Amino acid sequence: MVHVRQTLGKQGLRWAALVTLLGMLLVAACAPIQAPTPAPAAEIPEITIEIADGAIRVPEVVPGGIVAITVKNNGTQTHLLDLWRIRAGHSRAELNAFAEALAQNPDAFFGLFELASWIHYVNEGLEPGGRVRFYADLGTGDFALADESQPELGWTFFAANEIVGTVAPETAMRVDMADFAYVMADSLPAGKQWWEFTNSGTQWHLAAIIGAAPDVGMEDLLAAFEREGHPDAAVKVFGGKPPMSPGERVWVEMELAAGEYELVCPLPDLASFGPGGPPRTHLEHGMRRAFSVTN
Repeated sequence: MVHVRQTLGKQGLRWAALVTLLGMLLVAACAPIQAPTPAPAAEIPEITIEIADGAIRVPEVVPGGIVAITVKNNGTQTHLLDLWRIRAGHSRAELNAFAEALAQNPDAFFGLFELASWIHYVNEGLEPGGRVRFYADLGTGDFALADESQPELGWTFFAANEIVGTVAPETAMRVDMADFAYVMADSLPAGKQWWEFTNSGTQWHLAAIIGAAPDVGMEDLLAAFEREGHPDAAVKVFGGKPPMSPGERVWVEMELAAGEYELVCPLPDLASFGPGGPPRTHLEHGMRRAFSVTN
């Protein structure tokens, strides 16, 4: 199956920082939902995805449009969930065939983007008994789930055939990830609240929230992600939105204390792949945005 962290790690490029990010992002954004922020009065359709040791369970057909998704870990180990949209003109059979081919050639990972669109990656909060909640604008179509901790399971498919959800959750911050900039407000109040992330660009993007580091240069900042969590790390990551493909929209819950922060995207520029060396990162293109959280 598509084991994302292992596959990306095999690229051997300087953007190995992504491997670290995918393993630690969303400490805030996908935390267990002991006390979720209330949704608006209008009803938002609910979908439950259950992961066990040896299975992923989801209804074969779910409501389309904007939906609330709760992921439950009913197993005995920590799980990691990927949610993908199958692109128009492609099929479940093609994804199954791609997974088999990828097992033989992990460097072919980026070919998956021709078949499917990456919506969300849940990698925190799914310890045994854990739950994670987020919102996604599914629209309609065919979708695929994969558990990175159980790559042998392959894909689990489901469909949304009819738009049901037409109301968005109450949102404190809207972030549009364009090429290569974050379009967002300059500040927001502290506390637990929902953030909306939209990718209006032509490439994949992520949004890592770090403590403001205006004096940290580009190379040092990229290197700092690999040392996140170390006592001498130049920056600290407070959560964010993992990679998402163009056209997707997802809401995740954040909780930030008052202070100064930045959004940064260290993903590789897929258009700059070539024989001349490693690709530039989105961060090197200037995808970095300061903002304030106030009391």
